[in-house]
Parts: sequence; structure tokens; C-alpha cells
Amino acid sequence: MVESTAEKILHMLAQPYQIEDRELHIGASIGIAVIPDDGRSADDILRYADTAMYQAKQAGRNHYKYYTQSMNEAAQQRLRIDTAMHTALENGELQLHLQPVVTPDGKPAGAEALMRWRSAALGPVMPDVFIPIAEENGLIVPMGQWILREACRVAAALPDYMFMTVNVSCVQFRSRGFPQTVQDILVETGIEPSRLHLEITERVLMQDVEEVRQSIERIVDLGVSMAIDDFGTGYSSLSYLNRFPCSTLKIDHSFVMSMMEDQASQGLVDAIINMGHSLHIHIIAEGVETEQQLELLKYKGCDFLQGYYLSRPLPIDEFKAFMHQSV
Repeated sequence: MVESTAEKILHMLAQPYQIEDRELHIGASIGIAVIPDDGRSADDILRYADTAMYQAKQAGRNHYKYYTQSMNEAAQQRLRIDTAMHTALENGELQLHLQPVVTPDGKPAGAEALMRWRSAALGPVMPDVFIPIAEENGLIVPMGQWILREACRVAAALPDYMFMTVNVSCVQFRSRGFPQTVQDILVETGIEPSRLHLEITERVLMQDVEEVRQSIERIVDLGVSMAIDDFGTGYSSLSYLNRFPCSTLKIDHSFVMSMMEDQASQGLVDAIINMGHSLHIHIIAEGVETEQQLELLKYKGCDFLQGYYLSRPLPIDEFKAFMHQSV
């Protein structure tokens, strides 16, 4: 009965609505809590249903979920992370780690800047846990500014031939004045703009196309390079490469991991490399974890390589040691 009612609600709301000359679509996420199994008071049931609804949204929206005790535990942990995150910057809890990017012959060419958080209250918190929360509560903007500034400061002291790649979240990229923030940090740190690569995902390109194009062009006009991360996993379109001035594509690690056994994945890797080179775009393969993957990517002409087989993300001092050992 409950399931059929939830499905009927989702179906009814999914029907398009015509308002003047526009067709609008509405989605819904439903959370379900049951008396007395989940709680006995109205307040408890509403709170638990809200927790289940959030999980339905996390599952991709347009779903319904029943409340479970594990959801409550996850919600409490999420609240603890959110609370602790608000003081992470002022307490100096964020750390910069660098993962080397190398040429096919193993020479260091650059690094990807990665944010790490060691909370005084919670201990180490994994990026795939805290970054989605930071995007929701808006803290990804100041945190993103912090890692951009730190990465540029470190890069300015590295050899001139090394580039520094910094990931930019969708929320951060679309925050007010982001191109100006990039310019200010370039001036503040003294890094040569061409050595900074800002990495965005296809999700950014799919948003307000004109606004995104203008922001990218402003950044490129500063001399900064733009890179598309996880290329091939989203709604990849050649039109992106035609409309947006990007100089680097990153082959997603899922293709690299499966290309030894899967001819389709290997074909996609070939296609991305050949397409990029025909457009004078550099190709970075991430997720290189075996010697076989390394040798195959070298054979295929990939420009740069990155992954645990070459090096894990390293604290700054260890990265510098790796760089000197590899030269």
C-alpha cells in the first residue's frame, strides 16, 4: 500500500506541466517512516521521514526510501562533519598533497593538487566524504580558494617546466567573481599563469553555456590553461571542445583500469588520444596502477601519466623528494 502510493505520487508529479509556452518537469523524492516501528511521536516520524527523503535524493532523485537506523547514524555523522568543517580553515586543519604527473619516460612534468582534511574532532576525513558536503553548505568556495592559493604558492617555488593542476568544483567555478579570484591569486603568488591548469568536469560545461564560456575565456585570457577531467564518463560532446578553449583532457581512470581486458575501453582510450592530438590538446591518463597499463599508454602516445603505480599523492616535502629522485 505504501509503495503503491509513493509510486503514484512520483508518477503524477512526473507529468509535464504547460505554463504559457514552456513545458516544465517536476521531480520528487519521498522518505517513508512507519509508526510504531520507527518511532511513536509525530516529531520523530517526521524527522526520520526527512532523513529517508534525503537518502532518496542522494540516490538520484525521483525515488522513495524507507527509513532505517543506519540512515540516522549516517545523518548524525554528516552533521558532525558539517559542524567540524566550519572551523577547519581557521584551525589550519586542511593539508595540500600533490600527486605527480609524469611524461611517458618517467620524468616529472607537473602535479595535481589534492585537498586533505585532518579534523581535530574527527580525525582524517576522506575527500569523497567531505567535499560533497562542502559543496552543499557552500564551504567549498573558501576551501577551494585555499587550495588554489596554496598550490600556486608551492608551484611558484618548483622548476619552471612543471605545471600545477587544481580541481575546481562546479559550485566554486560558478561562484561570483571566480575569474577575478584566479587573477588575484596569480598576482599574489607570482606563479607564471601558463603553469596553472584549472580542471573542471563535463558537469560544469553542461550548465549555463554562455556564462561558463565567458568565465573560461576570462581565465584563459589570463594565460591559465583549462582541463576537462573524467572525459568520456559524462555527456561527452565534441561541441564542448569546439566551444570551450580547453588545452588538456584527462582520460578517466575507469577506462584505464579496464582497457587491458575490455576492447571497448581500449578503443575509447585510442579515440580520446587521437582526437585530442588532432585538436592539439594534451592527454593525461589517470589511474595508472600497473606496468602493463603504463606500457600500453606509452605505446598509444599518451602525453602524460598519473596514478598509484607511479606515485600516490604526497605531502609537499615528499613530493619534492620524489621530483629530485626522478630527474
